[in-house]
Amino acid sequence: MSVEGENHNERPNSWKLADRLTSAGLPTVPEFGKNGGKPKIRGHVLLAGFALIVGLASVVAMGTIPRLQDKRAREKTAEAVRAGSHIVRVVRPTRAPSSFDFSLPGSTQALTQATLYAQINGYLKERFVDIGDHVEAGQLLAVIVAPEIDAQLNQARAQLEQ
Repeated sequence: MSVEGENHNERPNSWKLADRLTSAGLPTVPEFGKNGGKPKIRGHVLLAGFALIVGLASVVAMGTIPRLQDKRAREKTAEAVRAGSHIVRVVRPTRAPSSFDFSLPGSTQALTQATLYAQINGYLKERFVDIGDHVEAGQLLAVIVAPEIDAQLNQARAQLEQ
């Protein structure tokens, strides 16, 4: 029972894939793009690809530029060595003197000061040094006359003789 002009291979409209996808709420083939069913390249995918290309180019540049600069520096150094433009002067070291004198300006002060008092009563008969003079150990600084001590000494000698 075939009718002329009818195609028996054709499915009814309810069985078509596009109709079934539409009824399920899914996009149909024409919505993916008009370039042979391939999906459209979205803007963020294009931006990610561009960023990837720029990143790779910068990595390549970061590796290549220092190598080129080093190569130029080595070529300049090699050319200078070939030309003999660098003259190095050599000096033989000598031993320095073990000690040397130098003077620096300055002043010194004691942290604490002490006032000295004589332990005996007496009078200063003669003074051999002045304030600020250099003295040595055992040097006589002054002669003190102490009449009371002399009297005690004479009394002790008299008792010793008895």
